[in-house]
Amino acid sequence: MALPLPLPPPRPTAAHIDYSVDPLLLPTILHVLGSVLTTSPALFDQMLSFRGFAVVAYLLEHCLPTHLGHETLSAFEELIQPGIPDALVTQVFSHFLVNFRLWYLSPVQVQRRLIALLEQQAELQASCIQHVLTVQDLFDVVRLLYYHEADYGASPVAVVHHPVTHEVAGTRPNKDELVLLRKQIFSLVKSLVSVRGPSANDVRAVLAFLDETECSVLKCELVTLLHDLATAHVAVVAQLTATAHAEETLLLVLHTPIAEARLQALQLLSILIHSHMATAPHTILADCLSLWCNYIGHALKAFPLTFAEYRSLFEIVLQQQNAFTGDGEDVRLDIDFATKRFEVVEMLGPLLALVTTAPLDLRLRALQDLRLCLSNPE
Repeated sequence: MALPLPLPPPRPTAAHIDYSVDPLLLPTILHVLGSVLTTSPALFDQMLSFRGFAVVAYLLEHCLPTHLGHETLSAFEELIQPGIPDALVTQVFSHFLVNFRLWYLSPVQVQRRLIALLEQQAELQASCIQHVLTVQDLFDVVRLLYYHEADYGASPVAVVHHPVTHEVAGTRPNKDELVLLRKQIFSLVKSLVSVRGPSANDVRAVLAFLDETECSVLKCELVTLLHDLATAHVAVVAQLTATAHAEETLLLVLHTPIAEARLQALQLLSILIHSHMATAPHTILADCLSLWCNYIGHALKAFPLTFAEYRSLFEIVLQQQNAFTGDGEDVRLDIDFATKRFEVVEMLGPLLALVTTAPLDLRLRALQDLRLCLSNPE
C-alpha cells in the first residue's frame, strides 16, 4: 500500500532522517491510481466490490493533514474532469470531495477552494452531485465540524501534531475562519437548491437546524439562509406555509441578541402572513395575528427597537408587504385597508408598547403612522 499510513505512535527522532512531509507524495499516488482505474475496468470493478474507495478514504482520514494540500485537491479535481467515467467520478465525490472529515484540519484556503469547487460542480455535474450530497448532509457537516460554539457534545480533533517532530501538522479553523467557511457552505446549499429545485425536506432541514442550535451567530446565519431561499424561490414560501411550527421557530429567533437575525425573522414572518392570507379564513388569520403580535412584542421588548424592525413589524400589523415606499419615509395602505382598520388598530398595542422606549425620532414616526391608520377614510 503506497498511501500515507495512519499516524504511528510517537517515537524518538533520528538526526539523519528527514521527517518532513512531501506535499507531492499523495498527489503522485493519486495520479497513478487514477490512471490504473480509468484504463482497467476490471480493477475498477474490484475496487467497488471490495470497498476499496472506502478503505482509501479511511487511510486519508487518519494521515497527517499536511498531505491534504492544494496539490492533493488538484489531483482529485483531475479525477472528475470530462471524459472520466461517471462511476469513478461518483466515487471520488462520495468518498473524498464531500467527505469533509478529510479536509477540516487542512489549511483554510484549501477548504475554501474545496467548497468553491463543489459549488461549481453542483451545476456542471448535477447528476453526480445529487446522489452524494444533500442539504441535510451539509448541515450535518456544519453541526459536527464547523459549529461556532460548543453546541454539541462530541468535539472533533482541534489540532494534530507530527508523531515524531511534534510540530503542528493541522489545526481546526478559528472562529473568524469558521464564519467564512460556513458562508461558503450555505452558498453551496443555495446552489444545490437552485439546481435541483427546493424540496420540503430542504425546508424542514433548515427549520430543524434553526430550532436546534443554541448558538446565536449560527442562528443568524441560518435565518438569513432561509430568508434568501424564500425570496429566491416561491416554492420555499409555499413549503414554509405548509410546514407545521414554522412560525413558532421564527418567533423563537426573536429572542436572539443579534439584530440582523431578529430582522430576518420578522421579514420572514411578514412573508408567511401574506401567504396565509391567500388561504386561511379571515377570522382564523385575525386571531393568529393577534397572538403573534403579542408574542413578538413580548420577545422584542428585551432589545432596543430599530427602524428596520419597526418597519417589518408594522407591515405584519398592516397585513401587507412593501407598505413603505421609496426610502421608507411614506406608508402606502392597501385599497381594502378600511375593511380591516379596526383589527389593525387593535394589534397596534404591542407595537406601541415597544416604541415607548425607542429613540425620539422613531416614536414620532410611530405616532405619524398611527394617525394615518386612524384617519384613513372609509
